[in-house]
Amino acid sequence: EKQRLASSIQKSLRRIAAVMLVVVLLLPLSEFGKNYVVEFVLGRVLVDIQDALCAKLLGLPLRFHHATTRGDTMSRLLNDAGRAHRALDLLFADVIQAVFALLLGASVLFYISWQLTLVALCIAPPIVGVISVFGRRIRKTSRRRQERTSDVTARLLQILGGIKLIKAFRAQAQEEASFSQDNQRLFRASMRVVRN
Repeated sequence: EKQRLASSIQKSLRRIAAVMLVVVLLLPLSEFGKNYVVEFVLGRVLVDIQDALCAKLLGLPLRFHHATTRGDTMSRLLNDAGRAHRALDLLFADVIQAVFALLLGASVLFYISWQLTLVALCIAPPIVGVISVFGRRIRKTSRRRQERTSDVTARLLQILGGIKLIKAFRAQAQEEASFSQDNQRLFRASMRVVRN
């Protein structure tokens, strides 16, 4: 009897060790595969966005270029493309993974207790409502942040374009103060997005 129990325990331990080995080997490989595919797709999307922005910029009439500052244009080219890339990164990396986890979790919950699962689902509408309210606020504050980023970029381009005049008139302190003021506005706008 003791012999049979010891043999059964050894077999179980071997099975557990084999499963753990497979998990330890497969998890990093699957994580690498997921990360590689996500980064490849996002990298290609970023290249395409930047190419499309450049083509659009070159196709715009001269009156557009006279009406907008170089800082605004540069900010939109660089920052908007980067933000779109980060948003897609969030979508691919987090949202898709969260959807799969949610479906798997819901399946397990229904299996354990469909009554409790239905009670838990009653909480979903208020949560969706709160998320939509903050989503609108985030979009609004993000637009303001983008405007502030444009101001900072424009100020930097003005400084770099007029550096000889600034130095000739010893206006470094005034330019530094103006840049710092725009930079502080950008920081406050960014923090409003973070708070929301």
